[in-house]
Amino acid sequence: ATLNVALTATLDVALTVGATMGCQPATDKYMVAAPGSSQHLRTRAFKVLSPAVDILFVIDDSGSMAAHQRNLARNLDLFLRGFQQHTEINFHIGVISTTEAEVDNRRVFAGPGAGRLSGEIRFVDRATAGGLAILKQNMMMGIEGSGTERMFSPVKLALTEPLLSGWNRGFYRPSAYLALVFLTDAEDSSHLTDQGTPRAEEDPLNLSPENFYSFLLQLKSHHSSQIMVYGAIDASNVDDAICSHDDPEVMPSRLEKFLRIAKAQYYGICDSQFGENLAQMGSDLVGRISQKLVLEQRPKPETIQVSMGGRPVPNDPLRGWSYDPVENCIHFGPGWVSEATDSDLDVSFEAQEL
Repeated sequence: ATLNVALTATLDVALTVGATMGCQPATDKYMVAAPGSSQHLRTRAFKVLSPAVDILFVIDDSGSMAAHQRNLARNLDLFLRGFQQHTEINFHIGVISTTEAEVDNRRVFAGPGAGRLSGEIRFVDRATAGGLAILKQNMMMGIEGSGTERMFSPVKLALTEPLLSGWNRGFYRPSAYLALVFLTDAEDSSHLTDQGTPRAEEDPLNLSPENFYSFLLQLKSHHSSQIMVYGAIDASNVDDAICSHDDPEVMPSRLEKFLRIAKAQYYGICDSQFGENLAQMGSDLVGRISQKLVLEQRPKPETIQVSMGGRPVPNDPLRGWSYDPVENCIHFGPGWVSEATDSDLDVSFEAQEL
């Protein structure tokens, strides 16, 4: 026999990014339908809340980067275009450098670098007056930084104590998405000291591409959908005549490996389409920041139906909904979120046989 189950819930919490964290396991307020049954989820008092994202630019401040920094600042408005169109997105944007300050083998948290957010205003949000100009200024890091560029360890410093609740206080939110944007013409040297010697195995900043990604996953309770990575780099397959490598004898194999692990979107730092590429990064980021509703049962995807106020919501990843079989959730696209009303949301499906 087919068992029909009805559910009434308030989505003030259930559809916030902080509550779902990439489709976490459902809470006990969701009723469980028997295997092979139909499940009907009816939600009331629907309210769309702001998806949140913390965007951290990691900018190489070594001697070869002046033109690249200017290029980034000049095209930054293209990256932010999608955020201007989707006013529901609650963003923090900060900037750190690839310099990790060391004094007598003792890490210090002073000056530019060392994971400290750049600028007098250390991060920009939607309410920041003159935010674009402030960001552009913060991104002009200068070229006096360390020639031992590190992309991984400054991020870890920025997102852990003592900076997390000290200098960088308020930037990082555990419930938000995390986006990293790298700008560099060099290889990551998180495994080396400033003197170029290997770091001790037990050094917490001796980060391989694998354990750097593992660190990010731990921050987000192993919800990979909460992590987004982008980059403008001097890729190893680019002819040195087109884009001069920071060190022609050292290709960015560690950085490229991390970008592959993180399923990053990245482009050449000398690409003639730099502005368009930056716009694509911003567009991709906006498209991936949306709302999700966890499902207690695993549905037969072809049976899922979603409606709001009695009107069907289209099965469309941008303007409606899509089903994520990995996370077992309904994913609502940014276009739908911006147009949603306070009407009842209705989700129904036939559950799979166990």
